Amino acid sequence: MAFTLVHYGVEHQQTLQQDINHKESKTLQDINHKHSKTLKNKTLQQDINHKHRLTTKACEYNKIKHTQQTIKYVGPKSE
Repeated sequence: MAFTLVHYGVEHQQTLQQDINHKESKTLQDINHKHSKTLKNKTLQQDINHKHRLTTKACEYNKIKHTQQTIKYVGPKSE
């Protein structure tokens, strides 16, 4: 009888350990998943910021270029 109880206790303990391991692995998976989503979001945000900076620089460049052209052709030169 004592053997059966010990055996049952061991099985029960193994089941509990498996449950704990399963929960730990699910938690780690969730953490990894959230971390990878965060990294993806960061990368996307960096891409957006980079493109925005490039666009802003291009706009500024075009403004300067336009201004220079306007200055170049102020009017006819008088001789």
